[in-house]
Amino acid sequence: MSIRKNFNKSFFKDIHARLVENLSGQIQIKLSEQDEPNIDEYFIQDKTENILDRRTTKIENSLKVVRNKGHKPLKDKINQAYNLNLNPEFDIRILGADYKMLYAVYEIKSRLSNNALNKNDIYKDIQRLAIVKALYPKAKCMFILPGLFTEMKNDFQTKGINIPHTFNINQNPNYDRKGGYVLKKIPYNILDNDYSKLLNYIGITDIKIRLSQTFRGRRYILFTYEINN
Repeated sequence: MSIRKNFNKSFFKDIHARLVENLSGQIQIKLSEQDEPNIDEYFIQDKTENILDRRTTKIENSLKVVRNKGHKPLKDKINQAYNLNLNPEFDIRILGADYKMLYAVYEIKSRLSNNALNKNDIYKDIQRLAIVKALYPKAKCMFILPGLFTEMKNDFQTKGINIPHTFNINQNPNYDRKGGYVLKKIPYNILDNDYSKLLNYIGITDIKIRLSQTFRGRRYILFTYEINN
């Protein structure tokens, strides 16, 4: 069985579930060590990279986990097909052995410190993921958002962040009885930038984002999302 076929059917489901479980544990340990919570995005990126690297190499050692870089084949596609000089950089990518095949992309934001969520930064990450999903339809495009429960709930309520979420501890946040898995459509031009221009060229009018696995800790909640275009 090819890596690609294996990755899409069971491999990614396994590593993502392990990521949520292990990342939640790392966050809980870090919070227990601090009187005043202050966990920045770099901590979450480090732990995510380490967990993904361990899981991927354990099952398929030809895969590479790469952090904080652009993807040249994507840049070339954008330039050649749409004549735009864009080189989107991503927090974490899972690549094939030749560093060309793109299996998964992760963007990460965090509300585990005193810094409030920035709505525009979140939408920019989602736009970048939507571009990857449009040009690499089989790639898994994930957005990770952990945060202190009370602070993140307040940010969602006051800043109008239009992505799927629930803070009801008595409800399974992954599932809505009427609508199934929670899915929202975000206009491609939620931000007027070069990414929205490219999405328009590609023909994407709505970015479909689905709430994936979540984890509720004692003081925090971890949301993970998948772009489904």
